This record gives sequence, structure tokens and C-alpha cells, in this order.
Amino acid sequence: MRAELRARQYAALSQFAPQERHELAAQLHRLAGIIGGTVPGAAGSAPGKV
Repeated sequence: MRAELRARQYAALSQFAPQERHELAAQLHRLAGIIGGTVPGAAGSAPGKV
């Protein structure tokens, strides 16, 4: 099951150019930090604003 998930993730990510994958990873990291409350200034962010 884990191998199938990794194969699907690889297939999905291969649709992005290397720079796009880098940007995606950075934005997902930022989102995770905001959700977890670990990004400085996140507390002052307006909820629901994207």
C-alpha cells in the first residue's frame, strides 16, 4: 500500500516542473506552519484569507 501511494505521489508531482515543485513545497510548508501556529506573524493573519 505504501509503495502504491509513493508511486501515485511521484506521478502527480512529475506533472510539475522542478521550480514548480520547489514553490509548491515552500507554500505547503508555509501553510503547515500557519495551521500549526509556528509561523511568525501567523497569529495576526486574517482567518479564511488565502
